[in-house]
Amino acid sequence: MNSNEGSQKQKSKNQNKKKRSFRHWFYDFVKITGALSALICLRPKRLYENKKATKALRGRALVASNHTGVLDPIALHFSFPTRRLHFWAMREIFESKAGNWFFTHVLCIPVDRANVGLSTVNRSVDVLKENGILCIFPEGAINTSGEGVNAYKSGAALIALRGKAPVVPVYIVPRKKWYNRSVTVIGEPIMLTAGDIPVSEMLKSVKTLTDILHEKELILMDIYDKWKNRKSTK
Repeated sequence: MNSNEGSQKQKSKNQNKKKRSFRHWFYDFVKITGALSALICLRPKRLYENKKATKALRGRALVASNHTGVLDPIALHFSFPTRRLHFWAMREIFESKAGNWFFTHVLCIPVDRANVGLSTVNRSVDVLKENGILCIFPEGAINTSGEGVNAYKSGAALIALRGKAPVVPVYIVPRKKWYNRSVTVIGEPIMLTAGDIPVSEMLKSVKTLTDILHEKELILMDIYDKWKNRKSTK
């Protein structure tokens, strides 16, 4: 490598670093300025599966949550207030220049819900490898019924395996009325592992791990139901 090539690479590296710094600054600005009004409107409450679930998230993690409405990302921000969260977001909101700029700077990754592309997978894995937190709604779309948890798609398990990251399951309680408070149930981190298996068996393994995440979500939903019933009897 000659000195000119080395200089170009260093310049590109510095530019990327500046872009990332501004992106983080803008993200923090939006999060802090919007926190007070969201706090008043949502009055968020966190429940935990056990003591291990109460520990602060450090390092990389993939947050997998059910999808109840457009305010779910805000609920997750209150669930992990000290961390910057990256979200999968439908690519349609990136189509305008303003939308693309804003959602990129609040750390969203565009995704085609019908067919998750390789670029989305690679960007997601990069977030985890850089010890970031990636949030995915494995149901793939808002559960309009407001009941239960729809079947999970396999993207979350695949990303977690490739990024070698624990999965933190979160259950967001559906808000029946706009004035209901936001309640989330946070589960103990799960380290997914497919073991040393042939590539031909990988898809089968991912399906099994996806089922495990879905079952965990139902457990968290049951924890909330028991808490609600205990509260109503007091």
